[in-house]
Amino acid sequence: MDQEIDPFAEDVMEQYEKSYGKYRKIKDISVDGDGKTTLKIMIACCHKDKEKLSEDNAMYYTPIQVGKALTDICLYDLCDNTGDNISERNYNYSETTALYWAWKNGFASDAEYIGLRHYRRKFDITDEQLCHLKENGIDIIHVEPVYYDSIHDSFVSFTKKEKDWELMKLLIKEKFPNYYPTMLAYENQHFICAYNMTIMRRAIFDEYCEFMFGILTEIEDYYLRIIDRRDRYLGYLAENLTSIFLMHHKDDYRKVIAKLIPLVAW
Repeated sequence: MDQEIDPFAEDVMEQYEKSYGKYRKIKDISVDGDGKTTLKIMIACCHKDKEKLSEDNAMYYTPIQVGKALTDICLYDLCDNTGDNISERNYNYSETTALYWAWKNGFASDAEYIGLRHYRRKFDITDEQLCHLKENGIDIIHVEPVYYDSIHDSFVSFTKKEKDWELMKLLIKEKFPNYYPTMLAYENQHFICAYNMTIMRRAIFDEYCEFMFGILTEIEDYYLRIIDRRDRYLGYLAENLTSIFLMHHKDDYRKVIAKLIPLVAW
């Protein structure tokens, strides 16, 4: 049975560090001096969501309407259905259609960091902390990990799709063999970095998207030869691929963890 635990409890995070490497909490970084970090964090919104929350700083945050190809309703100027996009498959890719669009179309290419959060969830992070990311040498920010007794069993229990997991595992072995030992380690540890919410240096973001969509598009192609699924399965797989990417680079990048703040939509 999965446990209700404090994700920041000392003994829990000791287990986390064995798989994901050393971390810092965002609240512990220095905000001394003039912060000059440039970044852009997309807020994934769909046509059912209301306008962006009033406290969002437009200097750092920008809403992007995801799944725009599936509706005539237009909420924002920035949408995921221009250029090279997968907007019309948002029903399977969920918020990651924003990631794909940003990656393929060079969104915020002049920013040092790029990120994604949800309309109904945000990072517990201040504007002052954001503008000091570069000065603190931070490479990646992600939300607090979620603990499961078994990552694999929890995925299958929730999705009812053992085949999805096996395809992910097989394609990592075939297309990204250097990640395969990480995949094996991942399914035998206890933490997932959920919700596809991260903030990364731009160069890392491109590497992350190349890995993640290199797997997701192959899985999608497999199923399209059989059936047109519409159950967000690629979005769920993306959460695991994000976690595998972070595990694989545990010794390469310096990261901090921010608590997740759930938001109540009006």
